[in-house]
Amino acid sequence: MSTLLEAEGVTIGFGRLIAVADASLTVAAGETLGLVGESGSGKSTLARALIGLLPLRAGRVLIEGEAIAGLDRAGRKRLRRRAQIVLQDAAASLSPRFTVAALLAEPLRIHGLPADRLAPLVERLGLSDLGSRYPHELSGGQAKRVALARALALAPRLLVADEPTAGLDVSVQGEVLNLLADLPDRPALLLVSHDLSVVRRVADRVAVLYLGRIVETGPADALFGAPAHPYSAALIAAAPVIDPERRRPRPELAGEPPSPFAPPPGCAFHPRCPRAADPCRRSRPEPAPVGPARLAACHFPLTVSEPP
Repeated sequence: MSTLLEAEGVTIGFGRLIAVADASLTVAAGETLGLVGESGSGKSTLARALIGLLPLRAGRVLIEGEAIAGLDRAGRKRLRRRAQIVLQDAAASLSPRFTVAALLAEPLRIHGLPADRLAPLVERLGLSDLGSRYPHELSGGQAKRVALARALALAPRLLVADEPTAGLDVSVQGEVLNLLADLPDRPALLLVSHDLSVVRRVADRVAVLYLGRIVETGPADALFGAPAHPYSAALIAAAPVIDPERRRPRPELAGEPPSPFAPPPGCAFHPRCPRAADPCRRSRPEPAPVGPARLAACHFPLTVSEPP
């Protein structure tokens, strides 16, 4: 598969705060990449920067080989045709002054596309009876579907979904996940979520973010089956598992995540890591191969034979 999205050394800052540091990842055409981590790890910030909604302090992002930094107005409009986002708070992203029908028609009008391309999308997403409603009249699941339809109306090559199941009840979560798993024209999907069960169900590959840095990437099955980074192992072990035979021993993590305003020296995870040693406190580990198509930024990565 060809590379659709490529990020190299992406750093995003707000004053003294470095929200994301030296992040590199790729998304292939038609692939789903899950981006996971604790709340405050920088997932949403990175996702927004990857489609040009936030400026970079360093690094570069390319979509279909074209750098998105410094685009003129025509270039930004062209980018919107190729990359769309569904924000975590879907209802808040919908203008309260527009009906659902007007919200869905707006991107087509801006880009000069025929309105009739909406009909199959509206039918597929079950929005046929909602055209005259305003955002405040929608349920959480309906608002998610409207935001998804608006993003897909332009047939983007890349779709970013930021916490698409957050705040929804279980039945509606399943509905949204089924839509994401069976999207028309199969765009590449960057799925941002703290819900590992959602990522495990949908993603082809996973990137794990801790305190603004990507600490592990790899195929979803391999990473969930045998995480290499101690933080990935702790994150997976902390996820609820109904079947007691599938539960993992939960690693003991010391303390809370450090402040992003004053990250610790060396590996940022070392104050909480049960495997930390002197090298972890002195130098920051660089991502290194730990298996087929897998990278982990750890001086002492776990192996398949070791318990997490």
